[in-house]
Amino acid sequence: MNRKCLVLVFLLAAAGAAQAQYKYVGPNGEVTYSDIPPPPSARDVQVKNFATGIATAGLPYDLGQAVSNFPVTLYTGEGCSLCDQARGYLKSRGVPYAEKTVTSPEDLAVLKKASGDPKSSNLPFLTVGSQKLNGFTEGSLGSLLDDAGYPSSSKLPAGYVNPAAQPAAPRTDSAANPTDTAARAPVSPPSLLPGGNAPPGFKF
Repeated sequence: MNRKCLVLVFLLAAAGAAQAQYKYVGPNGEVTYSDIPPPPSARDVQVKNFATGIATAGLPYDLGQAVSNFPVTLYTGEGCSLCDQARGYLKSRGVPYAEKTVTSPEDLAVLKKASGDPKSSNLPFLTVGSQKLNGFTEGSLGSLLDDAGYPSSSKLPAGYVNPAAQPAAPRTDSAANPTDTAARAPVSPPSLLPGGNAPPGFKF
């Protein structure tokens, strides 16, 4: 690995670690909560990545480290066959991931911000740590996962379930915020929008 790659890996690891919260039992028996990775002597280590909501408790060490340092987020849309393929590949490889659905203008705005391209609306869109991938090919996603340290085959415990898919733009409680209903323009279900099953401007 050349120096440039080492620097990139270090920066990505630092960015990912800043999003994680650790809970562990130290050598003295005290329970510690910290955003700094625990020492090797720590016991009962639990990690939660607050950016994705993916908990790593119970995962094998190498997989837990990859999830903590390089969390995977998948942005999907309805009727998107490549989204289905990306989701299937992550599941077959045993990669825990957070799924963000894009079905409204607010979701689309979040997608554009995440991609860094205000003109892009391509789905699927994935992030692996701070690395970004527009569209899906098994080779491209596989390379990102390899570089991030994800195992080449599934090591997920039996019965592991990924967090439920959530809208890319968090929904507000209209009861708690009465003005939200009036401010939010109604969005037709994707299957009813003209020109296909995705909001205008989407490219699958």
